[in-house]
Amino acid sequence: MTEALMTNRIAHPEAELPIDTAARRLHSAGWNVGEVAATTHWLVTATNGENLIRAVADSQTAAWQLATEQARAVEMLRSQSAPHVVLKVLGKCDLPANEVIAWCSAMLDNDRVGFIARESLQSLRHRAQASAGR
Repeated sequence: MTEALMTNRIAHPEAELPIDTAARRLHSAGWNVGEVAATTHWLVTATNGENLIRAVADSQTAAWQLATEQARAVEMLRSQSAPHVVLKVLGKCDLPANEVIAWCSAMLDNDRVGFIARESLQSLRHRAQASAGR
């Protein structure tokens, strides 16, 4: 990790690094990812059952960026994850609050990995509950 990235991580521990963003985006698009540091380069590998990505670069950040570019090239990386699009729509639509609450609860209950926009789902559910007077 470069000194600038390390300094940013120490000053802003909640800030997401480019590496974190790349890993999260690949994982949310269905890729299993991993990385290895060698003496002269970084290797990021990813597989989704059909495709294999092998990204080699001089830095960790560059390897992750290359991996995301490769996933995008085979059209296996969405620009925005589907749950986030649905959450945006649900936040603005006129569905009855009890239906929004039920959908959010079902998504949270069925998220076996703990990765599906948990905070956004909880926030939307709380807003719907507040509007329903619960």
